Amino acid sequence: MFYPFNAHVATADTKKVRTIRKDEDAILLDSYLSIAHVYIQRAISRGNSQTYAYCPYALRNQFAETLRTSGFIVEPFEHNVTHFLIKWEEE
Repeated sequence: MFYPFNAHVATADTKKVRTIRKDEDAILLDSYLSIAHVYIQRAISRGNSQTYAYCPYALRNQFAETLRTSGFIVEPFEHNVTHFLIKWEEE
C-alpha cells in the first residue's frame, strides 16, 4: 500500500510555510519599526534624545539593524533582550 504523505510532500509543505512565515515576519518588522517611530516622535516632542521600544525576540536582530542603519544608537536591555534603548544623540 502506498502512503501519500512522504518526505517530498513534507519538504514542499515546509517550504510553503517558511515563505508564509517570512512574509509575516516582514509585516511584523515593519509594524514594530512604525511603533518605534511613534515612540521616537513622542520623545522628540518632549525634548528627549532617547526612548525605549519593544520588539519580539525573533525579529530583534533585524529591528536593531534597521534602526542602526538609520543612524540610531540601539542598545538591548541587559535583562530583557526584547526591549531596546534607542538614542539619536551622543551623550
